[in-house]
Parts: sequence; structure tokens; C-alpha cells
Amino acid sequence: MPVKISKNNTDFDVDLLLLTDGRVHHYCLIKDITKLVCSLNSVVYRTDMQFCRNCFHVFSSNEALEKHLTSCLTFDAAIVQLPKEEQKFYKFHNFKALWFAPLVVYFDLESFLAPMTNSRGQSTIFECHKPSGYALAIVDHFKASPVHFELEANVNCMQTFIERLHKIARELYYKKRRFPSYAGEVAKTGSIMNCWICQQEMPEQDCVLNHCHYSGKFLG
Repeated sequence: MPVKISKNNTDFDVDLLLLTDGRVHHYCLIKDITKLVCSLNSVVYRTDMQFCRNCFHVFSSNEALEKHLTSCLTFDAAIVQLPKEEQKFYKFHNFKALWFAPLVVYFDLESFLAPMTNSRGQSTIFECHKPSGYALAIVDHFKASPVHFELEANVNCMQTFIERLHKIARELYYKKRRFPSYAGEVAKTGSIMNCWICQQEMPEQDCVLNHCHYSGKFLG
């Protein structure tokens, strides 16, 4: 990002690249800064590309650049600010995102465009989507292949789809393992208990046994 920009508005600009290791500084001439900026922004280079020297944003036309400059030049040049020494390490804390879903339902609906004439305010609707079929798959976290898969194609597919989901939900609910057996599992953990999600050591008074309510498997 730019460190310093000249306030002199001329037709000839010289761009320099600053290389430093914190102690020694060295300047290199940038022959084509547009190509450099495009590579930094992962943008495919074109000869008609324009970019802002104040913030390094790339634009596809000179008109778009001029419109951008009216507001961008009221701010200082963008400067990269590195984190402080005590803030340079980041740790993962969103451990709830590691909790898996024992079952995941995937479905895909298909439809066709049916002609119609309907007015809504100042708009006129000529077509609408009519459901024509669906594919439904249920994946078990502990199994490699889907535990359920079906295809349906008819004009009443949405009613069938809703009824199937209700039926599957009821079947899965009654399959829940409400009273799992932990025989032998507690002995495997030893005297030091670690959380099975974050792998951090836990005080003994905070330790509880956890299991998957669908499969009944002991988790930790």
C-alpha cells in the first residue's frame, strides 16, 4: 500500500518500491505500477486499466476513476498497520463451530416457467416458477454414504416433499439414543480430562460426559 504520495499534480509520475528489513531501506523503480497493482488485487491486467494511487483500487475506465477520486483524495494515503507485538498471534476461539451435525439434509428443487398474466403495482408478471420435482439426500456424519436418498417428479411434488420431511423427522426423533452406555469409556480417559472439542485440559470439577444424541456414541 502507498506510504507517501506527492501532493504535486504533474503529467509525469515516478513510482518507487520500498524494500526494508526494518533496519536497511532500499528504493526500486517501478516501471509499470498498473501491472503491480493488478497482481496485488488479483485482477487480470488490461491496457485500459486505471487505478487510484491513494488507495490502490483498480478501475475499468477513467470515468470511474475520476468519480472515485472526488472522495478518495479527501483521505490520507492507505498505510498498512501491522499488529502490535502483544497482538501478533491470533487463536481460534469459536469452538462451537467445531460441533458437528450428526445428520445433514440436502435437497434440490426443480421447476419450470409457466406463462401467466398478473399485475403487481406498476409491474406485470408474465411467468412464474412451478415446482416439478426434487431430490432429497440425508447424510450421516458417521457413515460414508447417504442413509436416505429419493427422487420425485410430479405436479404435487411440494406436498410430497413436505410430507416426507415430516415423516423422516419423526423417524429420526424416535431413533435418538436417550440412554447411552458409557461402560469402559470413562476408564479410557484417565485421570486428566481434556475437552474433546478444543483439546484443552479441564478441571475435574468442570468435566462432564458427552455423547451424540443421534448415534449414542461417546464423544468425550
